[in-house]
Amino acid sequence: MSSFILEARVYFDHIVALAIPGRRVRSHQVVPPEMAAVGALDDWQDDDLGLLIEECRRSLDSQQTRFDRLRTTAQVVLPISIAVLVVFGSGLRRIVLEPTNAVRYGMYGAWALGSSLVLLSALGAAATLSIRSDFGSVQPTLLSQLHPPLKKQIAKAYAGQVMVGETTVGTRITVIRDSITLLALGGVLQVGLSIMNVF
Repeated sequence: MSSFILEARVYFDHIVALAIPGRRVRSHQVVPPEMAAVGALDDWQDDDLGLLIEECRRSLDSQQTRFDRLRTTAQVVLPISIAVLVVFGSGLRRIVLEPTNAVRYGMYGAWALGSSLVLLSALGAAATLSIRSDFGSVQPTLLSQLHPPLKKQIAKAYAGQVMVGETTVGTRITVIRDSITLLALGGVLQVGLSIMNVF
């Protein structure tokens, strides 16, 4: 399956999830499976395990920071998309008054396409803000049920959870990028329609 089709399926899956609270969405494979696998850690010393735990904690914190930035971007894209849709709506009256049938139908087509692109952009931004987001974490209650020695088990648990957040962040980066691209394409069509109305 081509990457374009896969990307489109992931995007539309995020939009569908807006109507189904808590639904798990498709995601992109951010890291190849062989690189995402956790090693055995059998020969690791306590200092090495401690270093791994600290690096995992830093990665988890970084994921939350990057995800917050993505949400901030989505908070900008969503109202802009809605504003562009309002502009599209106000331009429909001018299209109706176009006297030439061929030109009017062409403008209707451009209007419908542009509106659809911007609407998809708004929905993608809304999905980034509101649908379920999976992040890795290590629950203290589960750790309390383990048997000593714990450090190796904790290190493995952290290492295994890091990729959950990386997948979520990587996928949402693609979704918000696609949302911005759709908004830009819809905006270009709106500019084209406005120029046609002037002449």
